[in-house]
Amino acid sequence: MSIAWVISIVLVGVAVLFFYVALRAGREVSNATEYYAGTRKLTHLQYDDTYLATNVTFTAVIILLAEYGYQMQWWALAVPIAWIAGMMLVRRVFVGFLLPIFENSWQPRTLHEFCGNRLQSTTLRQVLALVTIIAFVGTAAVEIIGLAYALLAFGIGHRLGLPILVLALTLILVAYARKSGFPGVVATDQLQIWFLCATYIVLIAVGILLVTISFPALSISPGPPTPGVVAGITAIIGFFALFLPFNLCVSDMWQRCYAARWERRTVERIASKKTMALFFVAFLIPIALGLAAAQIGVEHETDGYLLLQVLYNVISGLPMPLSALMGGILFAGFAAGAFSTVDTVLVNAGYIDQYDWRLRSEESDSQESLRATRDSVLIFGVASLLLVGPEFLVPNISLVQIGYAVFSSQIAFAPILLLAVFAIPRVRKGNTKILVGFLVASVVASYGSAIAGGIFDLPDLTNGSPILGLLISSLGVVFYLSYEYFIGER
Repeated sequence: MSIAWVISIVLVGVAVLFFYVALRAGREVSNATEYYAGTRKLTHLQYDDTYLATNVTFTAVIILLAEYGYQMQWWALAVPIAWIAGMMLVRRVFVGFLLPIFENSWQPRTLHEFCGNRLQSTTLRQVLALVTIIAFVGTAAVEIIGLAYALLAFGIGHRLGLPILVLALTLILVAYARKSGFPGVVATDQLQIWFLCATYIVLIAVGILLVTISFPALSISPGPPTPGVVAGITAIIGFFALFLPFNLCVSDMWQRCYAARWERRTVERIASKKTMALFFVAFLIPIALGLAAAQIGVEHETDGYLLLQVLYNVISGLPMPLSALMGGILFAGFAAGAFSTVDTVLVNAGYIDQYDWRLRSEESDSQESLRATRDSVLIFGVASLLLVGPEFLVPNISLVQIGYAVFSSQIAFAPILLLAVFAIPRVRKGNTKILVGFLVASVVASYGSAIAGGIFDLPDLTNGSPILGLLISSLGVVFYLSYEYFIGER
């Protein structure tokens, strides 16, 4: 039996398992809020599992981290450092500033509700919600196409072709997300932690084999050029601009805290030593694999991704049944990542559409709102296919550019969110049209910069997209405050 057949059987088995567990967990969901946050009895251990599973078993991110390691080499080590710094920041803001607010008042369901309420602007709330929906639909697209490329690299789905394979994966994952909701996410994430551990063991094993054994299928060349100081510093600033505020601004972080009733013990675990150590190691492994390939001189294929190229050539070069075993374990983790990520982002997008964009009232939370939310999940899942288009249609566009575009748009929230956190009554009455205008400009600029960097082969432009988006959004806050204090008083 070939590796492809073993992987195919494993994928079917994993899909059936996750569908079964998720459907059992979500069978008693009766309204949209339960679909979004369960019964709001999320324990701190469940919180850890779903936080790790959603962010670490992200197949496309694992692929991208290896690309960063290969292209940026030692500079890429700033990525896990920036992520850990971001975890510490979000813990400080949530525990130090948000919990005292929520302990004495209402607990918002989403960050958009919080910002809109604190800054007294329904329009701002709706625009923030729309940006999150677009970003989360894009995140689903990135994850689906990442899994599709992984399958093609191992010879699975070639007869279908990439577009049809992406369509098939989308329909499967959207059907799963539409039915399960957050209870299903929590239940399956507790299983996915084990798949996660096994997958990273395979990645470590592949890395060791890569540096100790010669694989004829891997072409060896002088390797990629070492990035210059300017390029390296730009990349580091971009990494910190992206990952430092990232967890603060993503809706699923607020979803988990709301599901845990903003319980202090649970929220404090956002940056526990165990969680930070696991994230650091999980991010470091694919980066180290890409860095090792660059140091050895592995020649990057022009129409593929380094990690998939290395994984296929190393694993297929091993004797059976070892190669089949490693391939099966690897794709069990990749599938787990796709199910967890797509479910989380689409459930969030569906609920945000109803609650923040359409402003459905809490009193109308019923079976009807549940059906409407699930319909939104279906629509957004299918819409994710549109955001895959640039990968097929635009030259030089890859997961790198699409990933930067999607993730950079979310951090535009950071300055507005911090303004809402520290807003005093005097500030909350400012002209929020300024914030909305700069937010839209920030998202357009970050998307445009990331995509243009690929079209014109200017990686610094892509790497700098989060810096540009964050800068424009910050200028909006400055103008907002300036208007309030220097013009608003007249």
